[in-house]
Formats: sequence, structure tokens, C-alpha cells
Amino acid sequence: MGDSPFVDQVRRFRIPLGLLTLFLFSQLLFKSQPHLQPNIPVQKWTTQIKALLTSSGPTPIEHPIPKLMLAAHRKYKGMLTRQSSTLEEAVKEYERRYGRAPPRGFDEWFAFVKENECKIVDEYDGMVKDFEPFWQLEGEEFRRRAEQVGELASIDLVRIRNGNATIVNVERGNHGNEVSARAQGFAMMIEKYQQKLPDMTLAINARSEGRVLVPWVHLEYPNSTNQDSSTGLAAMLGGADAGAVDKDAHLIPDWRGAGSVWEAYRQICPPGTESRRLFLSLQGHGSRPSAFSRAQVQLDETVAEDNEDPYQGAGSDFSFVAETQAGFDYCAHPSVHTQSGHFFSDWRTIPALYPVLSPAKAPGFSDLVIPSHYYYASTKRYTYGYDSINTVVKDIDDMEFPWDRKADKIFWRGATTGGGSSPPGFMAQYQRHRFVRMASSQSEHNRTVVYAHPSKPKEYFAHKIPHKELNEHMVDAAFTKAVGCMHYPTGCAGMMKEMRFSEPVVLGEHWKYRYLLDLDGQSYSARFFAFLASQSAVIKATVYREFWSDWMVPWVHYIPLSGGYDELYNIHAFFSPPSAKMSAIAKSESSNTTDTTPKEASEGDVLLKKIALAGRTWKKNNGRRVDMEAYVYRLCLEYARLWADDRDEWSFKLTEVSLWLWIWRLVELDRSNGSEREKKHVDRGGEMQRRTYARSLTELTPSDHDLSKAPPTPTPVVTMGDKSPRMPTNLSRAYLVAIGVLALVFVSALALSRDSIPILPKHALTDAHSLVPHDYLNASKADPAPFDFCPIFGPGDELAAKYGAAALAKTRLHAGTGARVQRVVHKALSGLPVTISVLGGSISACHGAGEAPIASTCFSTRFFNWWNSVFPHPASELTVGALRRTDSSYFAFCSAHHLPDRTDLVILDFDASDPNHSSWTDHFELLVRSILVRPDQPAVLVLGHFAPQHQNEYGFAGVEALHNQVAQYYDVPHISAKPILYSRYLTHPDETTSTYYTDPVLANSAGHAVLADVLISYFQREICSGWAAARGHAFDAPRYTPDTQGKGLLGGKAAHAETTSTDVDETLNQLRVPKGRMRDRPHTISNFREVKPFCASANDLVNPLPPSLFYGSGWSVRTDLQADAELLRHYWTSDLPTSKMRVSVKLAAGDVGVYYVKEKQDVGAAEIACWVDDNVPGAVKISNRGTGDVALPELQMIDMAVPAGAHFVECALSGEEGSTSPPFRILGIFAT
Repeated sequence: MGDSPFVDQVRRFRIPLGLLTLFLFSQLLFKSQPHLQPNIPVQKWTTQIKALLTSSGPTPIEHPIPKLMLAAHRKYKGMLTRQSSTLEEAVKEYERRYGRAPPRGFDEWFAFVKENECKIVDEYDGMVKDFEPFWQLEGEEFRRRAEQVGELASIDLVRIRNGNATIVNVERGNHGNEVSARAQGFAMMIEKYQQKLPDMTLAINARSEGRVLVPWVHLEYPNSTNQDSSTGLAAMLGGADAGAVDKDAHLIPDWRGAGSVWEAYRQICPPGTESRRLFLSLQGHGSRPSAFSRAQVQLDETVAEDNEDPYQGAGSDFSFVAETQAGFDYCAHPSVHTQSGHFFSDWRTIPALYPVLSPAKAPGFSDLVIPSHYYYASTKRYTYGYDSINTVVKDIDDMEFPWDRKADKIFWRGATTGGGSSPPGFMAQYQRHRFVRMASSQSEHNRTVVYAHPSKPKEYFAHKIPHKELNEHMVDAAFTKAVGCMHYPTGCAGMMKEMRFSEPVVLGEHWKYRYLLDLDGQSYSARFFAFLASQSAVIKATVYREFWSDWMVPWVHYIPLSGGYDELYNIHAFFSPPSAKMSAIAKSESSNTTDTTPKEASEGDVLLKKIALAGRTWKKNNGRRVDMEAYVYRLCLEYARLWADDRDEWSFKLTEVSLWLWIWRLVELDRSNGSEREKKHVDRGGEMQRRTYARSLTELTPSDHDLSKAPPTPTPVVTMGDKSPRMPTNLSRAYLVAIGVLALVFVSALALSRDSIPILPKHALTDAHSLVPHDYLNASKADPAPFDFCPIFGPGDELAAKYGAAALAKTRLHAGTGARVQRVVHKALSGLPVTISVLGGSISACHGAGEAPIASTCFSTRFFNWWNSVFPHPASELTVGALRRTDSSYFAFCSAHHLPDRTDLVILDFDASDPNHSSWTDHFELLVRSILVRPDQPAVLVLGHFAPQHQNEYGFAGVEALHNQVAQYYDVPHISAKPILYSRYLTHPDETTSTYYTDPVLANSAGHAVLADVLISYFQREICSGWAAARGHAFDAPRYTPDTQGKGLLGGKAAHAETTSTDVDETLNQLRVPKGRMRDRPHTISNFREVKPFCASANDLVNPLPPSLFYGSGWSVRTDLQADAELLRHYWTSDLPTSKMRVSVKLAAGDVGVYYVKEKQDVGAAEIACWVDDNVPGAVKISNRGTGDVALPELQMIDMAVPAGAHFVECALSGEEGSTSPPFRILGIFAT
């Protein structure tokens, strides 16, 4: 039997296939790297950077920028190549991406796209994601909300009726030209196709910043929350934000001191994320904090080894982001929010899911993104090439400069916009202010800049160059207008002094420079498209997503910049060679003598010009007005489907347009070489061949349809509904064999080359450049200690000179061994970052001394700033979880909600908050113990404040005596400002009160300064002793010995482990948590169960109770943002006698309590009965009758020693069913 036709075909192709395979493998293995990728060995980035920064000679490394550019070009090319060229392909791609059919009218939208030669067809992931939450709303609800939201200020409605669009502002009753420019711009975008759209209403945000922040619980439990807006907008918003509605049920457009964007934002975060914990934080606050870069650390194979501190060294200036931070996770990194002005906007956000169309959105917002009217319109201020005389837009602006004549500097001008003042005091942190401060710095502090060797472009020098010199030669940035300067921390005069200001410039002045920096303002930057259209390269830092975000690729069309701006100088150093003067500075600042001045144009200059050209080309091809119209057209189709009751009916069916599709194909084919060849071409393929977007359907050449290149055997004509025709069987099999071999080669190539182009994440960056970590233990070889304040109380101790050594010595009420504190000190001495956390009441919350718990006047911030001056580190952090009018009984159960997951030191300040009652000894002990046995094993320090009111009530022996017992039992230090202030108060009460106090309890700024000094003096002693002990020069502090046996240092599983008499075990003994609590006796210690506090709180944003728990119970969740005490702002309440609520709890030690509100004495009293499980006979009755002039939280224990495990607590409001009762407010259910 002869060979089959298939075997014949394989035999015919075996030689060419074999040669092709060998050729491809040889290219894979031996071909040099592409032009953009240096051909050098790949190492870990930390290894390369360290070698570079410590070498005095040129070091060959893979510079990250070419790699980022190469990866970006491949990404963009791939995106263009895969764009659908036929309607069928577009429909299939839509279904593949989103799991549903496209909306009705998709065919007409596709025709619009093709008719206008739009290059981007499929990249609408951001838009579809924006719409996704609205699918949970029925059509009627969606329509009602779209109309309802127009009642809010700065929201305009675009109403489409019978193919015509009208604009109205419901709140003001304005129409037409009296509405916002954004609404008018949107109406202009839909003019070409509005007659094809169904009747619907779209709400347009008149503000630049996003408006919609939907709490996580509303999205997570859509069936358990209020989804019915028929009760009206005021009821919808008032239920989620009580401050949004005044007493007359009128909507309040701004915050007015009751809330902020950040407070609303935190509630959108998933439970367990850092932003849902109840504390504020600062990082690197010893200088200009910039946590963006640090927070974006991603631990992968490019970072340092596990035991290596990634923040050490000077590599932070030499690290680059792959994209902007429009996807930044604020929920995971709450401290970063102080760097973005939109979190301080004065405009109240919308806490419910309403369809609002906005020009940009920050991460977490639920607005629907549309193109900015500034991009769409043509204006002198925001449009490149605009001829205001002839009102036309020219391709080349009249003020444009040739590339070789552009100044080689990074240029920025703008106003001091960037955020509001809710709350005030943070303006200096906003993005523009941070940048101008950095760019105008005259600091002599050195920054690391890396230049290429002039004759060896793959080898680099690292130079230490003063910051002010870099600014002089690389950057030209200044403010042109002071907006809202009265909210700047030092006022308008201070802003003008600290920042550089210059005269305003017209848009065309920017074209004189090669680099144009684009920064966010109050929201997105409206100048971005003008910058792109120019012949300069754009550097962009933003946290906003806009309509173009899916269509543009960083490092192709613009240069992305991190929110910390650290890498800015090295971006310039890569693309632009140093000037002669910079070369001279570099030579003088380093040990090498190589002249870094290039002799000819650098490769970086070529690449920079390429980015400038790519951005300009993108703007001409993809940023046209018609591209924005296409985007909005598709958005309107998605919107229309959600508007409909039957959304399946409003989905697109491909068969509906088969006739149109064939007509369109024939029109396209008519451009080729003759009707006969066109017919054969259709016979041959049935549908147009998919091409890369570099050859669009409007650019086909005759050769594209040359029938001489077709296979000799014809195939049947495809009819409507038929599947695609097949090639002859034998030939198709031969082709399949060839494709299989090529696929094998391609997969092998991917496997072998996957590591050659890593996308390097931004890591370890901060603009707090004065915070350079010091390893005192390894770097200090000579005596005396490297601290001016050592020896303590010596001639260099300024605090001892200020207060007296005896007074400061008395502030240490209990020093103990100091072992846990020494562990923190040793970590800092080693050059590692330290996290310091503060818990307390009104004093720690800075009530009476600052605008916020982290204000510069607060003792915690003062102490943290001092700490960073001694142990500078950009990753050190301060967290403050203090609450006004809150004592230790609350934190004993809920401290975990107010502390980060990992902290090194917890400062407890309750001497002025706790009552002088023995019960609070138990509460305070539980708080201390619960912190010591945490998995992160932090040190604890008790800090005391003296309040004159307490002296009048208790005399000398105040509540600090109770706290001191706990401090002694658990060996935690207890220090207090009382020894300094008490004697002064006794002799000069009026003078002391006016100097250090806001009222008889609260400390003012001067009082906080005393508290900070007491803390600083204590730690100065511990630092001096710890350093001396570590160096073997003293023995008055426990010598820190690393834990080599895995037993841990504090609490946890190792808290009660057996030890032997080694140095390590001696250290562990000093750090051990006692087995048993203070009231335990020897005969009961065997029954001891370790505490694991459980906190179900109405104020808990970490694990909120689902709203369904309250449905039908008679209890409800209420919010009162006007309440002075934070814990009184959220509560569970009922006024229906016999109504019950049940809360599940998890017990370990087994004590259960109810945290409730003691009302003012003039408020009617109510009573509840609470019990555990079915122990109704053992129920404890709790009355909320108070005796004071203010409402205060109080804890009542209802059961003790309940077996460990899952239980539930029930509470019922007393009274006869059907009668009425004053409301009872419960704040939480607590347990151990």
C-alpha cells in the first residue's frame, strides 16, 4: 500500500521545516539582545545597585529604563495587533472578556469606529469595570437614581428624549448655558449619534474630583442594605452619612467639619485592611513624608534577600515605576493618603451607588469615567496649537521649538491647587507642594545620580551630588499663583517663603523644554493632552484613571513618575548627559576622575525624542475628538442597557446585522483590484483576514488581495450562517504540522527568555532624603557614644539642663528591667525601621492642642520627629489610635482595631482618662497583657499626664497608682510628667494652668511639649545604656541577645516555654509575660486561660456586622457625626421594648461585657437585660441613667469564666411590648 497523501505532504515539508527549526533556535540562543536592552548578565537588582553605588569606577549593569521601555513597546504593539478588525471579532472578544453579549447598538458603534478610523476597538476594560456594580440594581432603581442624584449640588443632568439632548441643573433650576461646562462638553460629544440613543438621563459631575464612595458593606451585602431609593435622595444619603442632611432634610454639599473624604474612603475598604483600622499614621515624618514609593513595595525576585533591609543604602533614587499610581491601594497603605489632596476636598462625597459621570477617578471611587471637556474643546489655555485669532488648531504650535534648541530641563508651572482643607493642616503634604519644595530645595544633602560612561554607554558611574545643584541644572519648577494659602500650616507668608513662585506663563512657554512634568491638581491635569501633542517628552505622576488609561502605555507615550518623585533626577540623568558644570561637580564629589561629559549625542537623547514622538503620534491618532466621541458612544450603549428593564433584550445579537455586515465587506473589497478577484477573494476566505493595526483596513494595497498568491485549489463560497471554509484536508494537515513545530519553537523561546525582560516594580523610595539609616552598632568603632546627649544628665543633655536631673529622674515612676524597650533600641541602633504606636484618650488624641492626633503640636508627633533625628529611617512609622473621652476599658478589648498588624512599641496614655477605681486596674491590666501577647510582641510603655482636676479630686494619689501596679507586674516602664508639673501647680496653680493646659484636664501645646520631653529623656537614657551595653562598656541595661532558639521574645506561644540558664534564656526570662493575671492565686493558676480579646463594635470598620443582623430585630445602626467623642458617633439603638439583638462572640478566657452609653442626667433612662447563650435567668440588667452633663461610654461585665469557644450574647430592651421607651444605645459587645 502506498503512502497516504498526508505522509506525502509531511515528506515534502520535512527538510524546510527542519532547517527553519534549527535557524530559529540558533537565533534564540546566539542572537544579541535588541537595541533597547543592554546585552549583560542578569543579576538581582539589589546586587547590581549595591555594586554600582559602592564602586569608584564604572560598573556594567542593566539599566532599568531600557528594559521598561522594551517591555512597554512590546505591550503596546501587542495591544494594537490584537484589535478586532471585523464586527464578528469584536463581538467574540467582548464576550470573551466580559462573559456577556455586547449591548444593543454595538454594530452601529462599530460602524462609527471604522468610519472614523479609530485604532482602539477592544480596550474598554476600565469602562466595563466601572459599570459592574450597577448590574445589581434593577432597571427601575437605576433610572430613579440617575434622576435623583441631580438634586445634589454640582451635578447636571443630560436628558435624551426622542433623539435630542437637553441639559438641566435641578438644584439651581438652570438650563442650557447656565449649567456646567462639563455637561455642555458631554452633550457636544454625543451630538453625532444622539438620535440613535434611547431616552435616558445621565448625571454629569460639575466638579473635577470624583464624587461617589460606596461603603464596602453596601457592595458586599447588596441584599441586606437599603437598595430602594423610592424614599428619596435625602433618606438614601442620610442613612449612610447622617451629616449629609440638615435638620430640615436639606442636602449639605460640603463637610463643614463633620467628616472628610478620607473618613468616607476608609469605609470602602475590605475588612482587615490597614485603612479600616482606627488609627492615623505618619511615615518618615522627620522630613517630607512620601510614602507612595515605599508603600508600593512588591516582594519578588528583584528585591533584597529576606534578611536584608531593602531601605538601606542609597538605591532609592535609582529605582523606577513601570506605570503611574492610578491603581494605588490606599486601603493597604493608609499613611499615604496625606500625600494626595483629593482626600482633603471640602466637597462631601456620595455614600451610595449613584451613576455619576466624572472626568477622572482615584482608586476606590465608583464614578463612571468620561473624557474631560478640556480635552475635547479647543482653548488657548489647554490646547496645543490653538490659534485664538482664527479659532483653529494647528498641527505645529506657533511657539514650538526644534528639539535641538529645547532646554534640557524638567519644566513645571502651576497654581497651588491640589486639595481642600477638610481637615485643615495638611496642605504642605499635597502633591504639588511636595514637588515644588523638592525642586526648589537649596539643601547641601547629597543625592545619588547615575550617569553613563561617555565612551561605554553600558557602564555607569554613581555620583553623590548636592540636592541644590541637581535642581539648578535639571529642574525649573515654580508656583504661579497661591490658592487657598490661608490653609497652609505657616499661612500665606510662610508658603511664599518656603516655595518658589514666579510669574505666570502661557502654554506655549512650555515648548521651550524637552521635559514637561504633569502633576495632579485638585484632580486630574487638564494640560496632559496639550503636553502630549507637543514635541516634548511628558513625565507624568498621577493617582487618577481617565478614559485614555486603557489606550496608552507608560514608557512608550510618556514617562511615569512615582508619587514620591525620588527617581526624577535619575530619569533626567539617563536621557540627558550631564552639562560640563555637572560633570565637574560629579568629579569633585567622587573618587573617580572620568570626564562624564559626552562627546556626541547620547543614546538616551534618542530614546527621549522617541517618547516625545510616540506621545505626539498617539495624540494625533488616538486622542482626537472623534476618539472621545467613540468612547462616549460605547459608554452610552452600556448605560442604556442598564437603563432598560429587560437587559437581555437590550443585548446585541450578531445575526441581526448579517446583511449590513456583508454590505460592509463588499464596500471594503471594492477597493481592491477588480470585481472578479474580489469575488474569488470572498470565495477563498469568506471574511477579511485579520491584520495588525499598523495596516488598517483603510490602508490596504493591491498586493493584499493579489490572487496570484492564493492556493490553487478553490474552496466553496461561504453563505450566511455557514462556518468558515476549510482548506483541503491533506494540505491543512501539512500546515498543522508546520504550525505545531513553530508553536513548539515559540513556547521554548518564551521559556528561555522570560527572565530577560522583567518589569521592575518601584520599591524602597521616599523623598525624605535626610532620613538615611545609620547602623550605630557596626559603624561606630570609637568612643564615646555617637550621641550628643550621652552620658545621660551629662553636659550634653539639654533636657537635664532645662528641667533638672532630679526632676527628670523622678518622672520614671517604674523603670523595671527595660528589656523590652532595649529590644526596640537595639533594632534602631542596627539601622532598622521602627514602628511606634500610641493609644490613649483625649490627651493622646491631641484634643485641645492640635487639629488631628498626628498634628505637629502633639506629643506623639514631637517624639517621633526626635526619634527620626536620632534614628533616621524613611520606613519608620508613627500610628496614633487614640480616641477622645475614651478610657482603657474600651481599648482592653478593641486595641487591635487601633494598632497596625506589626508594631515595635506601644505607648499607653490613660493616667488622665481612667477613673480612679479599682475596676480599672483590671481593665488596664487586660489592655497591657493583650498587647504583650500579640504575635508581633511589641514593647509597652505607660505614659502619665498630670491633670489639675484630678489633683483636686484625688490629691497626690491618682489613677497612676493603679497603673503602676500593672507596670510592676508586667515589667513595663511607667513614666509621667506629674513630677515636673505637680510641684509647680501646688505653688503657682493659675500660672501653671494657663501655661500648660487648655482646661483643667487637657494639655495645650506647651503641655504636650513637656510630655514629649519626658518621653525623649527616658529614651535618651535607654539609648545611652543600650549602646554602651551592646559595645561591652556598661552593664546597667539588659544586653540584647538575638533569639536563636525560636522561642520568641514576648508572649505568644513561647510566653511560658521552659528555659535553661543561658544568655538567651536569661533574655527571655526578662521578656516573659507572667503566667496568670494579677488577681490569680496559686491554687487557681492551673485554670488560667490566656486572653484573646474579642471586640464587636459599632465603630469597628475592620469586621463590621452585616446589616442583615438588625433586620426585624427592632434594633438599628445609627450614625451621629456631630458627636464630640468618636465612640459615640456609631451605635446600635432601639426604643421598642422587648426588641432583641443577638451578636455572636468567640471566647478564650471567658469574660463577657456590654459597652454602652451612659446618657446625660437630663435624658430619660432606659434599661436592657443581657445574657450569654440561654442563660436568661442569669441576665444582667443595665441602666443608661447618667449623672453628668455629657454622655459617656461605659463597660458593664455580664458574665465571667464562660467556656471557651463560640457563643452568642442577647440583649433585650426592658418594658411592655407595644409601649414606648427612651432609646438605649449599645456601642459594642466585648469578650476575652
